[in-house]
Amino acid sequence: MRSLLLYCMAWITGSILYAGAVGAVTPGQVDDFQEGAAGWTSGGANPNPPTWISDGGPLGPGDGFLGVEGSGVDGSGGNLIAFNTEQWSGDYTAAGVISIRADLRNLGESDLVIRLLVESPFGGFVSGAAASLPAGGAWRSAVIPLTATGVDVAAVLAQVTKLRILHAPTTGGAEAVVGVLGVDNLTALSGDLCLDAGLVRGDLAVCRVYCQQLDCPHGGPGRACEQLAVQFERRTGGVFPCELDADADGVEDAFDNCPDASNADQADLDGEGVGDACDNCPRDPNPAQEDSFGEPGVGDVCECPCFSDLDARSLVETLNDATTYGDLVCVDTRVLAKPLTFVRAVRTDGSSCAADTPECGAVAVEFTEDNVCQFNPPAPEAARVVQGISDRQRGACRDAIVTAAESQGLRCN
Repeated sequence: MRSLLLYCMAWITGSILYAGAVGAVTPGQVDDFQEGAAGWTSGGANPNPPTWISDGGPLGPGDGFLGVEGSGVDGSGGNLIAFNTEQWSGDYTAAGVISIRADLRNLGESDLVIRLLVESPFGGFVSGAAASLPAGGAWRSAVIPLTATGVDVAAVLAQVTKLRILHAPTTGGAEAVVGVLGVDNLTALSGDLCLDAGLVRGDLAVCRVYCQQLDCPHGGPGRACEQLAVQFERRTGGVFPCELDADADGVEDAFDNCPDASNADQADLDGEGVGDACDNCPRDPNPAQEDSFGEPGVGDVCECPCFSDLDARSLVETLNDATTYGDLVCVDTRVLAKPLTFVRAVRTDGSSCAADTPECGAVAVEFTEDNVCQFNPPAPEAARVVQGISDRQRGACRDAIVTAAESQGLRCN
């Protein structure tokens, strides 16, 4: 079989040829920006309109893309925004288009939150889902479902007149920002892999039998699947789209930010390119997913290096035993100049805890230039002290302490 890259490019070419008339959006249609800006603009008064950049897209040299810029000033040009009233208008409901996929890159120095604004004569909506892009990041693929709350989405999608791409930290709409966004391979998705691949007529029929009716990639009839695979390769020179979707979430592996965990919405809270469904630290960027210590499956960047969440909960439950411990207290002064967070209690029988003191507890502190966390459980367990931890790790220690205390009805103040 030919390479995935060649086949994807064949899909793109076929999709463009099949995109239909202007004003009639179709599943699988693609703006790959190889010949120009493809009708994307931002209005005549914008001093920095979207521009076509002929080189440097996600496929490298010779791959064109669309550049969208915001100046951050009040007035025209301040918002990072581009819109299309041509091939991206039409009846999305009748076409079955439910989401938009795009390759995106933040080329500026400000973090960006990219959403879609869909407009029609019946009003419009800003997508609830967004792609969070850290400043200076690499190209990443994002799928943005066309959904929103508090609005008649179906009525809007039935007669779309304009599709906008914009920087919008909230669903309230565009906000001014100094930034530059790269956009490429903007694709209309229906959730049907065969249709989204741009396949038509006989090729589409064979693909659907293989992927949907026989479910060949997931244990369908062996002989029948083999025959269809041979037929499909002869017809198209490629592989079935569903064979490139290991988690069967409707997003091909080449574009899936969690190829082994089903996540059709492609949610990525920290914008690092690893989807929340498989991110070991979904709120803090850690694209390499380092997990070298502590709890398996919890990333280093958001883990407390001296105690786990379970350690903190178990400790507080132990210290909450009034027959053995007294003076149970939790303090959280992270907003002060010398922040300190701890939970501790004293053994009433005078016996020592792990550090040869009657005080047992967990502490996260920043009294000097070295961030410190420590864990002093009841003996015979050994005390743990780690200095020089990162701010995020110290924050994880603090959160573990406070959460554990609150789970036992103990207020930290």
